[in-house]
Amino acid sequence: MDKKIELNTLENKFELFDKDKKIGEICFKLEGNIMIVDHTEVDLEYKGQGLAKRLLDSLVKYADENNYKIRPVCSFVVKAFEKYRNLHYLLEN
Repeated sequence: MDKKIELNTLENKFELFDKDKKIGEICFKLEGNIMIVDHTEVDLEYKGQGLAKRLLDSLVKYADENNYKIRPVCSFVVKAFEKYRNLHYLLEN
């Protein structure tokens, strides 16, 4: 099954869908040009498929295209920024 990711601008989050079923999200708050990423979640039955990373990739691309910096708060995003040093240019100063 092909999964799709959509930006929900009203609630500041990227949502992951399997057909019409929402199966995950990565949420953020905006403070000026800072995206405070405070929550990442994928339904248990979909864990282990790299879907949280796909959500993060969508958020990173959006931040990069819109000149946002990222403040990782949720544990998944904190660990991802530790692992993927190539993303450090997006970290808030």
